[in-house]
Amino acid sequence: MKRFRFITICLITLLAVSASAFSAPEHAFPAARVFTASELDNGAFVSLPVKGKSPATLRLGWDTENLYLRLGKAPEGARLETEFLGSRWFLESKQGDVSYSRQGANPVSGTVTDAEGIWNAKAAWKDIGETPVTAGRHILMTLRWTVPGAGEVVIPAKAVRHKQLTWGIFFLNDGFSEADCAPTLPMPFIFQVSTNARAGKPFVKLTPDPKTGFFQPCELVFKAITNDDREFRRVSVPGGPAKIDFPPHPGVDTIGAVIRIPALGEKSPAPEYRVLAPGIKTRFFKGAPEWEEPADFDAFWDKARAELKAVPRNIKIEEVPGRATATGRLYKVTMDSVRDVRIACWYFVPKGVDVLNGTSDKRYPALQLVPGYGGEMGATDRTAEGLITLSVNPRGHGPSREFWPLPAVHIRHNLTDPENYYYRNAYLDCVAGIEFLMNRPEVNPKRVGVQGGSQGGALALATAGLDNRVRVCLSNVPSLSDFGISVRQALTGNQYRLREDFQADSEVGRKTRETLSYADCRFLSRRIQCPTLISVGEMDRTCQAEGGAADYNNIPKGVRKRLIIAPNAEHEAPPVYRKAADVWTESYLLR
Repeated sequence: MKRFRFITICLITLLAVSASAFSAPEHAFPAARVFTASELDNGAFVSLPVKGKSPATLRLGWDTENLYLRLGKAPEGARLETEFLGSRWFLESKQGDVSYSRQGANPVSGTVTDAEGIWNAKAAWKDIGETPVTAGRHILMTLRWTVPGAGEVVIPAKAVRHKQLTWGIFFLNDGFSEADCAPTLPMPFIFQVSTNARAGKPFVKLTPDPKTGFFQPCELVFKAITNDDREFRRVSVPGGPAKIDFPPHPGVDTIGAVIRIPALGEKSPAPEYRVLAPGIKTRFFKGAPEWEEPADFDAFWDKARAELKAVPRNIKIEEVPGRATATGRLYKVTMDSVRDVRIACWYFVPKGVDVLNGTSDKRYPALQLVPGYGGEMGATDRTAEGLITLSVNPRGHGPSREFWPLPAVHIRHNLTDPENYYYRNAYLDCVAGIEFLMNRPEVNPKRVGVQGGSQGGALALATAGLDNRVRVCLSNVPSLSDFGISVRQALTGNQYRLREDFQADSEVGRKTRETLSYADCRFLSRRIQCPTLISVGEMDRTCQAEGGAADYNNIPKGVRKRLIIAPNAEHEAPPVYRKAADVWTESYLLR
């Protein structure tokens, strides 16, 4: 397969359906697509008929502003949970009314139910923290449908990214083809945004549809990314193929490019990408020069680690019934962390280990796994490789919600208070996980690694920077990296939510910058002493490549490190990273 080969449809494979009291869907869930206002008013939703006590129909659709859900004949007390890219939302019936809300947040306004038992709900994309473009281009979605006393059905699905100016969502069961899916918007062309990482000459490449040769005329709108994001040049592209260089703009270190298709009018997604200005080489980027760590950075973290050390862990370990595999056993571990918060972890160990009695046939290497934004770090069984895994869920994530509900938009939680900022304490939760592993009789303390992606990529880097006993760090598309530039570049996800306060010329702005300076992975990377693998995607609009590059280039000289800049990759774990992570795990933990 050619390196830059693109697919022209968005295909989602149904990963698994858990055993439950419900049957699996009778047939495929067709594509959800962009709907016009009139189509929405007329009920133009795709449907998912299911059996048993599931809703008679589940309908999903969206426009450019909102996500819409409709369910038919839903019993009292039932609940639908949807998870998009780590953001969990709940639709539930209580005393004849329906609410749709994010975990830890107030219900979204405008949600209603009618007299015939039809649920209607909507949530703004801005509240979910995504956009329709991002949601369709690369989506992780889980549906959980629960009826009191009857059990739960779980339908996880994963989308494969695509490079078209369109979006869609597909669920395919075995035996169903792409023809079973409803159409999405026309595919006008395929495109590539390249940082040109070594040369510092970013460009946009536009190519006709490889099957039809069709090319939709478009225009590129270039913007100087400042406080007001000024448009400074337009380039018309009547036909393809075409390669357009990002133009420079004096005194600006970030340039944005918006791709518009005039013929599609309001239906055009008009995605925007942001890169370093021409002349700045991403691969060698060390970070925004005006953004520097505070003088008391080490003193701040010394004090924080001392606080963690003084907290009695009160560790509780319980085997999880029914989750043993051919090679391993699963345990739930809960422990106390700083600020009177308890966290929960999943602990998978080989069958030769008796965790409850503290005996083991030998000491095993271990890998700590940490989650993406708002999501659960689920149990991961790698015992067949002889590897222990500890899936740490820092405060408010996954099963840790039982002890401390995750605040809405937690990236802003206590944003002007460095000592109580969310990530100060979440980083310490991850260090507590490393301490747990180091003290276990079944773990080889010289072979303990940490791995994560997105928010988890940041947690991995922070953990390695704060605890030099870590043997290897594997970080994919890390967030929270070089806030000096990432808050201006992020277009989706949650880092962009920091922009207004971060840039403010006020006391709030000053305190925001102070708080984030202690949490920045660019600065924590300067303390990393273990081999570190960092992977970024050139087309990532959530955690841009420049942040991970800054982390990489701040790791001290003499420490083995590798930076992967994956061409055309978005906010994902591309094959080149997955392969490299396996090699590094083998080299530093398993050998």
